[in-house]
Order: sequence, then structure tokens, then C-alpha cells
Amino acid sequence: MSRLLRRLRPRTLPPLPGPTRREVLERSLAAAGLLFTGCAARGRARESAPRVVVVGAGLAGLACAHELRARGADVVVLEARARVGGRVHTLEDVLPGAAVEAGGEFIGANHPRWIASARRFGLALEPVAAEEEDLEVPVVLQGERVARRELEAVWRDVDTLQADLTKLAREVDPEAPWRHPFASALDLRHVWGWVEERQVSRLARHLFRVLLAADAGVTTKKQSLLGTLAMIAGGGHEAFWTASESYRCRGGNARLATALAAALGSERVTTGAPVLRVRWGAASAEVATERARFSADRVVLAVPPTTWSRIAFDPPLPPGIAPQLGRSVKHLATLSRPVWRESGLAPEAVTDGPVSLTWSAPRAAGDERVVLVSFSSGEAADHLRSHRGAAGRELFVGELEALFPGARDAFVAGRLLDWTGDEWTRAGYSFPAPGETTTRVQRLREPFGALIVAGEHASCAFPGYMEGALDSGLRAARAAYPGG
Repeated sequence: MSRLLRRLRPRTLPPLPGPTRREVLERSLAAAGLLFTGCAARGRARESAPRVVVVGAGLAGLACAHELRARGADVVVLEARARVGGRVHTLEDVLPGAAVEAGGEFIGANHPRWIASARRFGLALEPVAAEEEDLEVPVVLQGERVARRELEAVWRDVDTLQADLTKLAREVDPEAPWRHPFASALDLRHVWGWVEERQVSRLARHLFRVLLAADAGVTTKKQSLLGTLAMIAGGGHEAFWTASESYRCRGGNARLATALAAALGSERVTTGAPVLRVRWGAASAEVATERARFSADRVVLAVPPTTWSRIAFDPPLPPGIAPQLGRSVKHLATLSRPVWRESGLAPEAVTDGPVSLTWSAPRAAGDERVVLVSFSSGEAADHLRSHRGAAGRELFVGELEALFPGARDAFVAGRLLDWTGDEWTRAGYSFPAPGETTTRVQRLREPFGALIVAGEHASCAFPGYMEGALDSGLRAARAAYPGG
């Protein structure tokens, strides 16, 4: 969302207070050196070290396994898909020569674990360049396009809302938000109600809720206020609004997943191996796939809670620990040309209709064609998912044409990326519902005997972000092998 906030904010308004993106990056670079054990994942396991089975080869599982190997543990990673990366998946066949993200896309200057990983594996992070800085960003609310002159007044109110939330977030520890003296009350409140009480314009309240809902994957009535404050604090307070979507990885974010897997070695990462059963106790566990069984001292469950039901757990998982996950879809529209320029518009847009947000994907050198990304969450995602085939194509083309005249004529191909319908995900990403931060999310942070949970859903500071997956993976590794 920070990328869109930078584009939407009128230039006539004074800059927001807080550190610059460069200052945020410098802080992240300084912190990055303190996050990992320090040696590469290689060598023999120590005789006294635990044997750990990691279920899931997304960024959380791979980061966990890499850290455990660096500490000397014996690690096996089991992945149901035929590839590693989970919801981080780079497509190279949408526009030849361009890396287009099917899932997690933006990296923050305030994401030290991603930055540390990029430095370790020699991955280049490229600034998200804002195309056509002076062009208007379409904002369509309740069926009407908001005029540029009206948007300036609205944005002054949005600044107030951001500042008020940031002030509250300064009182919250992003690593343990439940320690706030009024944690339970804040957790039970939803963000919709908090916004509704602010003394700003109705249109500003509506726009702010639309942006927060698109970002979290669920309506603000399903967002914990405490969870929101923890996320803002984790993102560096003001930096959360300005620096959370600063970079892309050159060549695609999947390069990090493949680099982590390569460092572990093919003998430790098995794809195409769905876990069928996990028998676990206080100090040992057994994991079974269709073809093999693994005995372990610890098991790290690094797959989305929406897929836990596919695994037979003995004993069953503790009740009431699965937090809320939202529904999100992406649609990739290949256009013969950047039609938005013809109307004096930027490719970014925000609406409260079926398409929540749009932006342009990286382009291939020397190719006039472009990929326009549409992103929708919650009920908007459900609406889009209900239209398939020709009906779905027509719905998307019609929405894009309404935003960017000429899109229908320029439309070449489209692809719907339905993570909610994906059998190994069944969701978009997480955001704690009211009451969940001090209960479910807090419980996920502690081991259940030999069973440890990892994933962006277990991160208070970065829920829904790739950074949250890396954060939780490192924490799980330290819980599995605290003496490493």
C-alpha cells in the first residue's frame, strides 16, 4: 500500500514526517547483519543437534531450514508442490523477458530480513519506479471518479488518520503486542469502528478503509485494531506508510526461494511430497508422506492454516490456534501498449469495486507490451472468483476499460491467479481478526511440545508480508534449536 500512498498523495501537500526511504534502508541494512547465525547452510550436523522436519518450502520453511543448518541441525524439508517458494512464485511466460509475480511482489526498505537475505545470496533489489510521476492516479469510489481537486482535501484527512494510528502504534511492542496495558480491549476493537469515530470527512474515512481492506485481504470490520497497530510499529511507524513497498528483486522474488533451497541441497529438500500424517508429542515426532517416514526431535509446520486439515495430526492440533486468512486474487492483463498514457493516467488505481488496486508489472526491454496487474481482496475477490472462462474475461476487461479507456482494444491475454482456490494454499494471506492477536497469534509464537508453527500468519510485525514469513522462519529455527 505504501507505493500507492506515495502516488496518491498530492504533491501540493507537505511531505510526511519521519525518516526518508534511504534512512529506513540504512537502518535495515544495519539490522540485517544481526539477524542470522552468520555461516552458510552447509557441513555436517552436530552430534547433539536435533533432527528437524520442516513441512512446507515457502519462504518461512526455507528460512527456518537454512538457519537450522547454519546452527548444525539435521534438517529435511518436505513440500507438496513441484516447486519451492509457496506463495512466492515468479512467472516468466506472461511476457517473455519480464519477471512477473504471481504472489508476493513488493519488498520494503523496512524489511531487514529480506534485505539480509538478498545480500547473503547476491540478489539485486531494484527500486519500484513510479511511472509517469505527474500523471493522475484514478480513484473510483461508489461508482464515481474522485476529482483531483477533491482528492487533495480528502488526502489531508487521510494524513490525519495515518498520524493518529501511528501515534497509537508507538505504544505497542510489535513483537509482543499483548503486553500493552489495554491489549485485550484494543484487540477486540475492529479498525472500521476506530476509523468511523475520527472527525474527518466521510469520503476520507471510506477511502482509508478501502486501502486498508485491500492491503489486509479482509474488510476493516474483520481487522483487529491491536493487530494493525503491531503491524505499523513493526514497519517502523511512519516508515510503514512510506517504505513497505520500495523494491522488487531483479529476476523475480522466487530467486530467494531457489537460493535458499540450493544452499540446503537437493538431498534435504523434497518437492512433490505432501505430508499425510504427523504424530507428535512433547519431545519427538514422526512425519509421513506417501513414500517415506521421518523420525524427528522437532517438526516445523510452515504451511498456511487453511491447509492444516489436509494433514492427520496425532494428537489433533490444539483447538483455537488458526488465525484468520483473507481471500485475494491477482489478474494479469497483457496489453499491446500502455493505454493509460493515452488518457493522461498512471497505471496505479484504487477502487471500491471488483478491482481493488492496479499497477504495472516490470516490462521487458524493447517490448511495447505491458502487463497490468489487478489485485482484489475479500468480497471483491469472491466476486471475481465466481466468474470463470469468457464471463471472467469480460468482467476484467470491462473493469479495466472503465478505468483506462482503450484497454479493451489493447487486451491481448489475461490470467487469473486464484490463491484462494489453490489446493496447497486455500487463501490469500493472514490478518488477525478482532480478538485473535492476544489469543491465537500469541499462542502460535510458542512451541507445542515437539511441534512449532511458522509462516507469515505467526508474525505480529509483518502479517501478510514476505518479511513476516522470513521473520517467523528464523524464530521457529531458534525455538527448534535454541542452543545452536
